[in-house]
Amino acid sequence: MHCPYPRRCAFTPRSDNLQRFRRSRAALAIWTTMGAACLALLPVDAQAQSGPPGGMPPGGMPPGGMPPGAPRMPRPPRPLELEDLLRLVAKQHRSADADRNGFLTLIEIRGQIGAAAEAAVRSRFQTIDTNRNGALEYDEFAAWQNAMGSLVLSDVAAASIGRDMIPETLPFETDADMRGDMLRMLVEPVGATTIVQSDANYDGQVDLVELQQYQRRKFDRLDANRDGLLEMMELPRPGPGGPPPQLPPGMAPPTPTDAD
Repeated sequence: MHCPYPRRCAFTPRSDNLQRFRRSRAALAIWTTMGAACLALLPVDAQAQSGPPGGMPPGGMPPGGMPPGAPRMPRPPRPLELEDLLRLVAKQHRSADADRNGFLTLIEIRGQIGAAAEAAVRSRFQTIDTNRNGALEYDEFAAWQNAMGSLVLSDVAAASIGRDMIPETLPFETDADMRGDMLRMLVEPVGATTIVQSDANYDGQVDLVELQQYQRRKFDRLDANRDGLLEMMELPRPGPGGPPPQLPPGMAPPTPTDAD
């Protein structure tokens, strides 16, 4: 059959195609080898500078492991010792022992909490009573309400103006560092519930040993190897919602009724 398009019907023999493919592959291999050899001859600084932005700095990684000026991760605090917790609890017991007889009672603790609550209420009242006549008028209360909006229904938010909250426990102080944070996670403020639960012999009063035995229970539970040390990583982490709001020691968060 005669083809009307002789140029399109022409083809190269199979052997010629195979030879051309082999020559192309050989040339590609030669160029690849030459490129690798040239790259190996470049100095290290030139290779580093030719890298993408944000890569390793010229000269490689410095001896310290981080480039100069880069932010460094904070060092974890040294392990928390059981003695650290016991010393804090001893200070806590001494501060709450108002009559200095070596024992804590419900009447003693409630009296101190009541006095602190009275001072907080009085301070908040004085904040609202702008004309200092000892009585709350509608205009004064409305001005205080409008200054805060709906947040006034929360005890935490209401205290943000007067800087006073109604305490339910006795506050205690720790160092303002990571070790202090660890201690605040392990030790609870002294309140009525603390007195009832730490009264091991049910005599209606709590001595130092009883309070220390009660306050160390979290430490003992987390100290799995019983070496008397706790690392920061051994403490429980906050849940998916993140850590709760940090309140001053001894201050209780608002109840659901207060927040509604």
